[in-house]
Amino acid sequence: MDTEPHLVQALKSNNEVLQNINLHFLDIYQRFEIDMVHEAVKTDLKGSRAFIVDQASASPQLPGVRYYGIEASHSTMCKFESINSPGYLNISTQIRTWVLESPTVIYSRWMAERKARQQARENEARELLGIYAEPVTVPSQGSSANTPGKSQSKVQGHAIMGPQANFVEAPSLAGCTVFETAEVEEDEALVFK
Repeated sequence: MDTEPHLVQALKSNNEVLQNINLHFLDIYQRFEIDMVHEAVKTDLKGSRAFIVDQASASPQLPGVRYYGIEASHSTMCKFESINSPGYLNISTQIRTWVLESPTVIYSRWMAERKARQQARENEARELLGIYAEPVTVPSQGSSANTPGKSQSKVQGHAIMGPQANFVEAPSLAGCTVFETAEVEEDEALVFK
């Protein structure tokens, strides 16, 4: 085969470059629609027949990813005889679905990014103006009001209570829900807005 030796080396099992590429892929793959397609026909390698990329290597099991084979060898799996070829129909149908769904997906991602940028600007403005959330006070462990094994916390303003809170009190704030001594189980949390 007329291939650069360093490229062949990078494709070998347990190669550090390939492992790094795979790790980076795992960081981002959830943001994309992915079909993993593998060759289903062995390639003639001058006297022997083998898969260039076997099914296990071509299809690492990832949630939300579709897997299927194409009845072709490695070098012919993207060279379809006609638009009626099964492999072409599988791939073209999936791409058409992605195209039809893309405006909605793109719009929702733009809205999420816009909200995140707006929230970041608001947080920065509050910090520059010295406006901070009301403090959350936690009495010392020696307090007589504590239930054994649990702690009591008081919430002023907006706060998130974690699993250590037993009773929660919040002052009346415009637009806020007031909870007067709401009990919080050890595995629950309350959010005040």
